[in-house]
Amino acid sequence: MNGNAFDARLDTIPMDPGVYLMKDASGSVIYVGKAKKLRNRLRSYFGGGVITHPKVAAMVSHVADFEYVVVGSESEALLLEANLIKRYTPKYNILLRDDKGYPYCCITLNEEYPRVFKAFRTDEKARKAGALYFGPYMNADLYHTLQTIYDIFPLKRCRKLLPRDIGKERPCLNAHIGKCMAPCGGEVSAADYRKMIGQIVLFFEGKYDGIEEDLREKMLQASEDLDFEKAAVLRDRLQALSNIKKSQRVFM
Repeated sequence: MNGNAFDARLDTIPMDPGVYLMKDASGSVIYVGKAKKLRNRLRSYFGGGVITHPKVAAMVSHVADFEYVVVGSESEALLLEANLIKRYTPKYNILLRDDKGYPYCCITLNEEYPRVFKAFRTDEKARKAGALYFGPYMNADLYHTLQTIYDIFPLKRCRKLLPRDIGKERPCLNAHIGKCMAPCGGEVSAADYRKMIGQIVLFFEGKYDGIEEDLREKMLQASEDLDFEKAAVLRDRLQALSNIKKSQRVFM
């Protein structure tokens, strides 16, 4: 497709973060991407400049149409991008992103107190034992994904090994400001911690409704108990999830 065919549309695209879907003549999605500034990114494809990457040039030559959705932040864009790639499995996402060298997010469901961390490769032995891997991601994308998870879930981020280190030290600052369940303190059962980890798995799978309901119930209960500090923390988590969910509704 000649980029000039899109000139008028390019002028109307906002300079906001978002996700775009490239389609071929049959209407099939052949590529899904994200951008900090949608107009600039799409102009890089169709603005008449020289595309030096052969696979990118081949992809653009097959684009007959595109769609885009504006979201509130780069974090929302990368999560929507990941879910749309899972949904459509676009041909050029596979060709342009070789799995080698790109990190994954690993969730060690095979452990009593599962960890969530960046892994540079999958471990087949751990996977067979129950560990889950999501990805691969670009490094910056995975960083923002984990930051979003920390905003929504009170996940342990320290290097303590559980249950070995339970009760050995006082919980860290994150526990005192409501950003960690602090299983290291010994007051959180493995079952309760795993329930929260299960919600993170649902989050990666784009299944937000149950997470939202749980957060809302806990927030209302905290308000009824006059624990307004806890209610405020839960409100902020609920808002962060709501922002993600709104952006996902467009295509999911």
